[in-house]
Amino acid sequence: MNLDLIPKEWTDLLLKIQTVDPMAIIAGGALRDLDNDKEVKDLDIFVSCPDFELKDIIGECCIDQQAPSDIPDTDIISSTVYLVAGITIPVNIVTCAKHEDFLLQQLNRFDIGICKVGYDGRTFIQTSAYIRDKECKELVIYNSSWMPGSLARIARIGKKYPNWKQFLNVPTMYPSTEYQNSTYVELQQHSS
Repeated sequence: MNLDLIPKEWTDLLLKIQTVDPMAIIAGGALRDLDNDKEVKDLDIFVSCPDFELKDIIGECCIDQQAPSDIPDTDIISSTVYLVAGITIPVNIVTCAKHEDFLLQQLNRFDIGICKVGYDGRTFIQTSAYIRDKECKELVIYNSSWMPGSLARIARIGKKYPNWKQFLNVPTMYPSTEYQNSTYVELQQHSS
């Protein structure tokens, strides 16, 4: 991805947040859609600090909040959506448990390959799953820890990427981080 495609407002907001939480990253759907010429509906910023520590930067205009009990991923502490001055789309602040390599931990945690992208304010990071899915024009579930949610997400993403096939990645006996030793089970797409 050409870094010039990332709106300056996103980078500016991320850099301000990094003054409080240097681990903060932009990751997932916004970058996926931006890199694939699709409309971006919201911006996910992953942080390791409580979002109340960011109030001076993001403001007080909370429009949605998920309680930890509503989130199946134990790495996520909270998820709160804000309207942030200067940003034209909602901003989802996702507070996650701290990890040594925070960015890589988040990308590895994501379930669908085409979502495994991140930006730390300097570098656009693409996992091998992201690159593979983009090149093959496929939506693949690589992490099936939360299967009902994954199936709902892949169906929603499939509407934005209508000509991409949908698969569940089933690792073989000797799984590889590069996914070449896997079986791909095609998911049936249903119209709604």
